[in-house]
Amino acid sequence: SAATTAAAPPADTGAPTTGAAPTGAASTAPTAAPASVASTAPTTASSAAASSLQTAASSSAASSVPSAVPSTGGAPDPTPPPDPTLPPAPTAAGRPAGPVATLDAAARLAVAAVTADAVPVDVIRPTGPDTIVLPGNPINGGRGGAHPLAVGWGCTIDPATAAATVTATATQASAATPDACLVGTLDALGMDVTSGLPDDRLRRLRQAVAVAQLDLGLPATGVADRALYERLGVWPGTAALGADEVRTIGRSQRGRPIVALRFGSGPNVTVVVGQTHGDEEAGLRVVLRAARERWPASATVWIVPTINPDGLAADTRFLADGKDPNRAAPAGPEQAAFVDFARAVRPRLGVYYHQNYGWIGGSGATRDWAAAYHAVVPLGPLYQSGDCKLGFLWCPVDDELGISSILVELPDVVTPAMVRDHVRALAAVVA
Repeated sequence: SAATTAAAPPADTGAPTTGAAPTGAASTAPTAAPASVASTAPTTASSAAASSLQTAASSSAASSVPSAVPSTGGAPDPTPPPDPTLPPAPTAAGRPAGPVATLDAAARLAVAAVTADAVPVDVIRPTGPDTIVLPGNPINGGRGGAHPLAVGWGCTIDPATAAATVTATATQASAATPDACLVGTLDALGMDVTSGLPDDRLRRLRQAVAVAQLDLGLPATGVADRALYERLGVWPGTAALGADEVRTIGRSQRGRPIVALRFGSGPNVTVVVGQTHGDEEAGLRVVLRAARERWPASATVWIVPTINPDGLAADTRFLADGKDPNRAAPAGPEQAAFVDFARAVRPRLGVYYHQNYGWIGGSGATRDWAAAYHAVVPLGPLYQSGDCKLGFLWCPVDDELGISSILVELPDVVTPAMVRDHVRALAAVVA
């Protein structure tokens, strides 16, 4: 989270008067905020668009990640007869080459527990005493289980073996060999797919797949197929997300690239940062869906999935040197790279996703933009984004360029419906 306490925004902030500039903000106002806010979602782009996360791949990423579920061989049980009281089993349509995965009754019921408004609590774990792990996760909590991204970030599904991700029955979990790239990607999106015994890991994997499918506008089958792989950016040739430009804006302290993706070429430039603290993953899910949107011709949208790829890989709030990436900006190399990038593209608006306080804040020349976002997603009170004396990442950008910023403090657990709604709110302010 960007705030300084877990209960509320800093004591020296409060609900702003819409349009009033915070103390110390630049006096030059941006283009006027919209008089009205659209309440409908933009038209989505082709399903071939893929994950912006993939472009943050580590140059030293390992070629494989240990499987979350051990493989011991053995054939799965025969496919059981259909049960008319259960959700239909997924078909093979659109699946990559390889054996067709089917789900037994227990697995289908597990997948049915995932909806647009409901996510199992052990797949996306609420922050609590069991998830607060010091020193790395003091506010948002850890994901749980082993973290395959610790060995590197960036992977591609092997089409020849991708269909083996889910076995025929839950009782044959020990025979499953989930693709390590899929496991690592879901882990990076904040889902615990590596805790528990083999049977339970496979159940979590199926439910996490269903969450990702709903996030990205796909049917929730719980079976990873080519459509999901493409939208996650892990199918060969889809890592660039369909962006008009992919730019490496810097490198982390451990050499991982920090990447920005450009969509559109209109005069109204917006920079969107999906993640600053490495254990706040929900913003990554928002920008994954946002990357598939067809933005208005007046807009240029730059998406920076994460400025902290080292923290993402390690599931920690902090940079590799232990410093907070949202304090004392632009002192650190990751912060400096982002501020230099903002100077180069000169946005009129910045949008920064954090977690887990559940409110929206504005800063810079005007808070009208934050009010416009808040009108679409009335998440908590509308606040000022904090005291810039602390060196929040957006402060040097706002001050130097005379622009505005929106801080979105996503709630602790974000559902697919929330992901969709935040993309709608983003669409309301970028045009």
